[in-house]
Amino acid sequence: MKFENKFETLFVKISSYFLISLPVLLITGSFLPDLVVSIFSITFLIYCFKNKIFKYFLNNFFIFFIFFWLFITTSSLLSEDIIFSLHSSLFYFRVGIFSLFVWYLLEKNSEFILKNLFFIFLLITIIMFIDSSFQYYNRTSLFGLKIQDENRVSSFFGDELIMGSFFSRFLPLIVGLFFYIKEKKLAEIKNYFFFPCFLMIITMIVMSGERTAFLLMIMTISLFLISNFRNFIKLVISVVILFLVINVLNINIGYRILTVTKNELFIKKNSVKEKINFFFGTHIAHYKSAYKMYIDNKIIGVGPRGFRLYCKDEKYLISDVSCSTHPHNTYLQLLSETGLIGFTFIFFLFLYLFISYFKIIIDKYLYNKKIDIFLISLIIMLLLTLWPIIPTGNFFHNRLMIIYYFPVGFYLWKKNKHKLIK
Repeated sequence: MKFENKFETLFVKISSYFLISLPVLLITGSFLPDLVVSIFSITFLIYCFKNKIFKYFLNNFFIFFIFFWLFITTSSLLSEDIIFSLHSSLFYFRVGIFSLFVWYLLEKNSEFILKNLFFIFLLITIIMFIDSSFQYYNRTSLFGLKIQDENRVSSFFGDELIMGSFFSRFLPLIVGLFFYIKEKKLAEIKNYFFFPCFLMIITMIVMSGERTAFLLMIMTISLFLISNFRNFIKLVISVVILFLVINVLNINIGYRILTVTKNELFIKKNSVKEKINFFFGTHIAHYKSAYKMYIDNKIIGVGPRGFRLYCKDEKYLISDVSCSTHPHNTYLQLLSETGLIGFTFIFFLFLYLFISYFKIIIDKYLYNKKIDIFLISLIIMLLLTLWPIIPTGNFFHNRLMIIYYFPVGFYLWKKNKHKLIK
């Protein structure tokens, strides 16, 4: 028994260090974070079955997740290129187990994980802000990474222009961690760094030139503003001022985010009328191609990863830019690759989170209930992941899957903790 306790303590300690290092590993690419997630998910699965720990698997989330995984695997088995499609679906189960693993670690070691994760994100923000600012002014980073596009700064991400996406998706969690840490020793650090850290992240999102990231940032601020008006109104004013300053310093960045977007959203016809393009211009062809695939395969789709194969078919080829690795929108990808069934699974989750968010808001304003900022930050982060009307990355991409499922374990831990308190 003592040996088992020592093993569990060591296992939790080592795993906690890897968990807090995951944001750093995500900057390096897909291989290292995916390797860590895969190893620890399988280890956790073996550990739970060996020690007959089943409580993490007997919950609505995991049951729902397993049905989704079984469906997308079935969709792959019924696709034309089974092996190619199974590459995305067969081992998808690992990210669901990873979420349960995060929940388990937080139950065992939450104070260590949350406190150190706070410092990790703070350190990442400061270092990358210095590097991206240097790259912004000198066209090359401190580590010799040259700028890939004159309107877009990428810092450590190099030729992957996703710096804005990284920070916009983690922004709600970072805000939540600032509010969660309650140690008196850290109070001064929190109060001193919160405002500068927030502005550094906003600056990097703007400098990245990623319009989707900019939109996610606006949505994050808006959702936080609705939930806690007093704390966030000053930040909103600061963001507006900051963006105007950056726009003056470099007109190209403001041009990409505002003018180019306007030109793509409104297309003049016959020099008189303007037609609203609901999505960003260059992705329209992807969406049309994905929709045509859905029309022909309404129930189970063409199979995960199938878009990149079928878009070459003359029947689905809209233009010379319509073929890609994915349709650049989560729900259109799900409709085309997993059909109406796969789409329904994920859209149901979005509705559940959307209702959960507004239930908290209603409880605050009608019944004067105190809002748990950390819980609502997790809900906002998950809502951004599943938001329908924005261009997105590949739903089945390894790195993006980890970012998507990273807050799920925190959410499950927090919700379960609330139930125990009640």
